[in-house]
Amino acid sequence: MHKTLIVAIIAGFLALGLFTASGQAPVEKQSTFLSSLKVGQQVTLRDVSGRYEISTLEGVVGVQGHKVIEVASDFIVVQDIAGVIESRIPIFSIKAITRLKVPKK
Repeated sequence: MHKTLIVAIIAGFLALGLFTASGQAPVEKQSTFLSSLKVGQQVTLRDVSGRYEISTLEGVVGVQGHKVIEVASDFIVVQDIAGVIESRIPIFSIKAITRLKVPKK
């Protein structure tokens, strides 16, 4: 009698655990400060008071100073135009991210 009761209780807890775990919605990716930057994007870095200002130029085909290699939640990695130097820039070293748009004619 005790064994059947213990097995029934354990089965009930397992069923409850499976039911609650399957009912959870997947976590959506949150928008962060660096989410406007994409891997492969051309950017220009400028030193402003010891911190970086990152600029993107949309609507113009051309070569800017750096290319984004990796974007994480707390840093980015950029590579210079020659492909020789990779720099990891922590989020606290970034002053601003500016996006310049060229109007269409």
